[in-house]
Amino acid sequence: MERLFRIFSGFRHSLRHRDVLCVSVLLCLQGVLCFNVDTGDSTSRILTSDSGSLFGFSLDFHTDGGNIWLLSGAPRANTSQPGVVRGGAVLRCEVDPAQPDSCTQINFDSTGSETVDGFQDQKSDQWFGFSVKSASPAKDAVAACAPLYVFYAQRDDTRDPVGNCFLATNGMTAFDSYSPCRALDARALNDRTQHGQCESGFSLDFSKDSEEVLVGAVGDQYWAGTLYTLDLDNTNDPYNNDMYSALPSVNEDDFHLAYSVASGEFTGDGTPDYVVGVPRAGGDPTSENPNFVAGQLRILSKGPGRRLETLSTDPAALESNQFGSNFGYSVIVQDVNNDGLDDIITGAPMYSSEGFQHVDLGAVYVYLLTQAAQTPTFSAPTVLMGKSAKGRFGTALAALGDINQDGFNDIAIGAPYEGLEAGSNWGSVYIYHGSANGIRAEKPAQVLRASDFSTDLKAFGFSLAGGMDIDGNQYPDMAVGSYLTDRAVVLRSRPIVNMAPSRQVLTVEPELINLESKACAKDGVNVTCFDVSVCFTYDGVNVPNQINVDVEIALDVQQNVKRAMFQSSNSPVERFVGYMVNKGSSCSLIQEKALIQNDIQDKLNPIVVRVKYGLTAPTGVQVGQLTPVLNDNKPTLETQQVSILKDCGPDDKCVPDLKITSASATPEVGVYVGDLNTELVLTAVVENVGEGAYVSTLSLSPPAGVDYIGGDITLSFHTFLSQRGTTNCDLLVVVDDSKVVQCPLGNPFQGRATAMLRFSTLSLVGADNSLSFLFYANSTNEEAVGTLADNTKELAVPVKVKAAVSLLGASIPEQVVFTQRADRPNPITKQVDVGPEVTHNYEVSNQPFPQFAFLSSFLSFLQIY
Repeated sequence: MERLFRIFSGFRHSLRHRDVLCVSVLLCLQGVLCFNVDTGDSTSRILTSDSGSLFGFSLDFHTDGGNIWLLSGAPRANTSQPGVVRGGAVLRCEVDPAQPDSCTQINFDSTGSETVDGFQDQKSDQWFGFSVKSASPAKDAVAACAPLYVFYAQRDDTRDPVGNCFLATNGMTAFDSYSPCRALDARALNDRTQHGQCESGFSLDFSKDSEEVLVGAVGDQYWAGTLYTLDLDNTNDPYNNDMYSALPSVNEDDFHLAYSVASGEFTGDGTPDYVVGVPRAGGDPTSENPNFVAGQLRILSKGPGRRLETLSTDPAALESNQFGSNFGYSVIVQDVNNDGLDDIITGAPMYSSEGFQHVDLGAVYVYLLTQAAQTPTFSAPTVLMGKSAKGRFGTALAALGDINQDGFNDIAIGAPYEGLEAGSNWGSVYIYHGSANGIRAEKPAQVLRASDFSTDLKAFGFSLAGGMDIDGNQYPDMAVGSYLTDRAVVLRSRPIVNMAPSRQVLTVEPELINLESKACAKDGVNVTCFDVSVCFTYDGVNVPNQINVDVEIALDVQQNVKRAMFQSSNSPVERFVGYMVNKGSSCSLIQEKALIQNDIQDKLNPIVVRVKYGLTAPTGVQVGQLTPVLNDNKPTLETQQVSILKDCGPDDKCVPDLKITSASATPEVGVYVGDLNTELVLTAVVENVGEGAYVSTLSLSPPAGVDYIGGDITLSFHTFLSQRGTTNCDLLVVVDDSKVVQCPLGNPFQGRATAMLRFSTLSLVGADNSLSFLFYANSTNEEAVGTLADNTKELAVPVKVKAAVSLLGASIPEQVVFTQRADRPNPITKQVDVGPEVTHNYEVSNQPFPQFAFLSSFLSFLQIY
């Protein structure tokens, strides 16, 4: 039994609960995507069975006589079979939304273990329900298998699992057993290197025409594996004379051929072919070490002698390039690009990222059949990658049919261990839509997560079923298994509304406006205007004749300062809630008039108009009722733009060429520090010799101590939208409290402008020899790099010091009477004989400029006697 345990604990080791619990998963960063598979509690149906039965391990839909059921394998369930312990069962569950939940076991086999012609079988722990498939609606047939079913000679002490399958027909009232390995001779049966560990029923399907049952036996021929096919009309033949099988080649032990199986038509001859997964194949089978274990797919077709022959394909076309990725673990066949050819999709759930930094991400490979022939040709695969380490994306695959009714079939992919670290509610299912180019691989159309549901689900996505419309709304539905919580979730698909299928929703008229044309009025002032129209039409499969939508129309969405307003509301945004739209090609029309303000600055960028819409949230919805959903593959947002007429040439791209041609100062000699009567006047001339310069300015940052008094700029336009006149220049306070004088040149500016700016230097302090003024011309539309050098010009103004010196004097006393006395000695030889003392005081100053007080001095050195 060693190999048996390896295949269950190795490739399907997720069956062991203790192993599952120790797995850690990187949480998927992508948010839950919602499209038309409804996950609401009132519309989904969560089915369950006995705890520990592994209900939900395998799934398929079945229909018969107008009734539709979900078939679920429960391979550890107990049944009423005498003496059989946990033999497993298949349950038939009600999925009709109008019916109550119920699941009942199908009585495939009511007998216990038996002895037949000296052989003993053993049905306990046989894992019946490991696989289950329905041939409906083409055939009234259901197959289910027990790969661990044991059949052995009583005298033999071995207990080897040959596997056994049952086929139910006639409304599940007639049952036939089919065990291809048990039907072989006794010697081969008990030879482990041949059929003793066949495990038939490990994989299971019906042929494309539903005329054959396909049974994979991975343990046959010393685990090389093989595929058995049996015509449904001969299932009661105990010797299976119509059975076909694939014989393994040499050196293919342990390849596990038919680990998975599906059927399609790949040769063009109109007869079914078979594709099988061989997850341990790879490399050169003639080499000493052929078991590269990369995995491959093989296409089989019926040949002579009731043999299945492998069709030749490109040697590398259907192979993996990663060791141990388990490529071929799962496989389905479906035409995803609607070219009439069957395509192959296979899973490699143990694929790891490059360098194995993230193990068991999982991958799914989509091969498009490009030519059906005896040597089929396939495209290079489209590879869909898993999102979470140890999530095992690709464990299960399901052909959903055209779930969104766009003409292309879609697929579902299970990643049952994604989000395992959450402890509860883990596992995901990814839905990808088909297209004319194959699977839309850029992103999944929808992601279903166990956490979307209020019931605890573990290993959600381990099994999948799809392709059947269970509620009659013309959209295929699906089911997801969660075997570790013994549950299966039935999910229904919502009708899809295709809004505006043949035309755009939003239009503006005109798309190019001339601001000089003012056909509308606002508050008694003529303004420029344009029309905004929103036209809603829709169609869809099984959608109502009338829907309600919520609409938002917004003007100038790319600008913070809005240049346009709706005439009806004087607001840049209009909203309509519950707007009624009728099905068909006739418009349900919304029309609005938009007004453009006369004083807009930005004339270069277009006015972008946007409409957003969605279905109005329904009210009064009954429990279980599905409501329509907008087609997620069509945008629910549209934009149109209204361009402003510009003289920008045929490319409508204005490239200006601004240049400052001259800059001068008055007085030319410069400024005197401290001169009360000096006013500095700067003059600059700007030209644009290119195309229109929009929101153009001439800027100047005055140096410290220079105060802006005022100024203006004289504009002399000479081309499109011409106007002449004088505009004031403004002093702006910008970053770090620095100041900038800014003069508007024009919008657009073409021609020449002369700026005259007046400054006071009274506050000038310092000893610099000159003042530096840097002029800069700029516009919002970019100028060619090669012409930017002349957009700036520096002007140096000399700085001089002017001293206003004054001299003051005074005598103390102011007057002295001097007379010649007769008695005065002559000559005078003594100071006292001169007369009274007279003192003269002198003051030299630089008034009234106290900042130069260092030039001031008080003199008291002259005395006259």
